[in-house]
Amino acid sequence: MVALVALTRAQLGSVHCKVGCACSDEFKPLCGNDRQTYQNECKLRCSQCEKPGLEALFSGRCEDVFAVPAPVITYTAPIPMLQLAPAPVFYPFVLRPTI
Repeated sequence: MVALVALTRAQLGSVHCKVGCACSDEFKPLCGNDRQTYQNECKLRCSQCEKPGLEALFSGRCEDVFAVPAPVITYTAPIPMLQLAPAPVFYPFVLRPTI
């Protein structure tokens, strides 16, 4: 009796992680959603071990579509504002004592 096992795309990467990656040198480039070109689907699946969420965007080299590298977005904490003393109150009139 032969048992068939269906694997989803997300599970393919995890199978490689458990048994190790042994990929061929076949050149069928895939562009990943990290905008890096992977030599073939096997190598992309192996990279999913270190990059969870990595998926193929399209067949072909990323460099052929994305001429400019992906922007690197960094977050910098806001600069704390100076705490200023309250401004003095100025009255537009002069108080004179009454006699």
